[in-house]
Amino acid sequence: MPKLLPDLISSIVILEGDGGVGTIRKFNFSPVMKEFNYWKDRVDAIDDQKHVFKYSVIEGGRLRRK
Repeated sequence: MPKLLPDLISSIVILEGDGGVGTIRKFNFSPVMKEFNYWKDRVDAIDDQKHVFKYSVIEGGRLRRK
């Protein structure tokens, strides 16, 4: 994502997990995003056969900082 949207996303850090279900990631936004500077999400489901990827935002973003 940082390579696709460098003006919006400065980095993505995996805080817990290996990329599968249960992984917690932190997306750090560039200064252009004035309302918020990061969000954390948790991977809830991955189904490669059905091409499904579900996640929940757990902190930051429109939820504001906790």
